[in-house]
Amino acid sequence: MDWDRVIYNGTVVNDDGMQRADIYIRDGRIAAVTSERLPGTVGEATDASGRYILPGLIETHVHSRDGRLATGEKEDFRSSTAAAAATGITTVFEMPNCTPTIHSAESLRDLVSVIQPKAHADFCVWGLALGDANLASLPALAEAGCVAFKFFWGYAVDRRDNSLIYNYREGMDNVLPPPDDGQIYRLFRAVKATGKRLGIHAENFSIVRALTQEALAAGAQDYAALLRTRPVSCETSIIDTAIDMAKELTELEALKAAGSTDPGAVKAALPGVTYTGVSGELRYLGVESSITRPPKPITSPRMSMIGNMTRFRKRS
Repeated sequence: MDWDRVIYNGTVVNDDGMQRADIYIRDGRIAAVTSERLPGTVGEATDASGRYILPGLIETHVHSRDGRLATGEKEDFRSSTAAAAATGITTVFEMPNCTPTIHSAESLRDLVSVIQPKAHADFCVWGLALGDANLASLPALAEAGCVAFKFFWGYAVDRRDNSLIYNYREGMDNVLPPPDDGQIYRLFRAVKATGKRLGIHAENFSIVRALTQEALAAGAQDYAALLRTRPVSCETSIIDTAIDMAKELTELEALKAAGSTDPGAVKAALPGVTYTGVSGELRYLGVESSITRPPKPITSPRMSMIGNMTRFRKRS
């Protein structure tokens, strides 16, 4: 048998551990991973002695800020996925606060049509859960292929385009205030019905509002003042509430907003909760366990963090 390429003597890292093995490639696909030498001619041989060989990595928390109405002032999907591909990441999960936001099945399909031609890596898309503002849209959004739902706890919503309001003040026009706990309970329950996992950005709006008012009254508007408006308790108070709801209603992905909550404490309180660190700085890498690349879209039952996922293919 002929092999296009064989990578010899590397340490293969996979979801079931590490092993010294050779990788045999034919027709652009991995045909075998084995510690035994296979017969056949080899077109290209690579000695990977002393090196680790990883499958494609999955980056589950990406903010490219792209979309049909995006200006590209921060980043776009072409640059973010090019950076991912250059570092061995073959699938990224795009967060839903795009432009426009991913709040419905229609907005998800529109985003995919815009970013797929730019993609240098395969991708999944988070759906945005807003509370009552799009509660009825969650089943269709799940069916359209969002990988999970993200809820920005403590944020208001612009009625006109369902975008997030990060610095809400009472009396703002065309703005829905941050959802109360009753709305959030319904949100958790609705997400559970879809079979998807829920990710939260945890900020206690009451604490943020009170401390922001103090900071502005003192004339403090620098970054240090911003941090003071979001103490550790701003996060932990929300995480505690989320854990209580998740025990009854859904699987939870805790995307940390501030402070230093102990991941062990979160896991002990609710087995199955994945606590993944600082939102916006997090780079949590899962492992794509498949060694072949099926046609789009796919579901991967071995994706341990999210469960079954719809993955959209990069540009050809």
